[in-house]
Amino acid sequence: MEDPFYNRQPEVVVVHPLSFEAGCDALLHVRDQKTLLVDLSGLEPAIGQRVVDFLTGAIYALDGTAARIGEQVFLFAPESTSFSRD
Repeated sequence: MEDPFYNRQPEVVVVHPLSFEAGCDALLHVRDQKTLLVDLSGLEPAIGQRVVDFLTGAIYALDGTAARIGEQVFLFAPESTSFSRD
């Protein structure tokens, strides 16, 4: 049986959403097996928190991984991607 991910190159998508909707739409990249780096510095803190809550819940449902990288930067990875921190 052929593995559909065998020939796929790892891809990281960096997004800098300026609205709640744009932040939530970024989840489509993870669904497409891309790692997502989200910089929320362009959003008000309350809206940024809503985006993080939404993406974290969705990543959990997709069996992926979420991690805080910086003050307002978060990483969301699909199940097929692993990462580690020093």
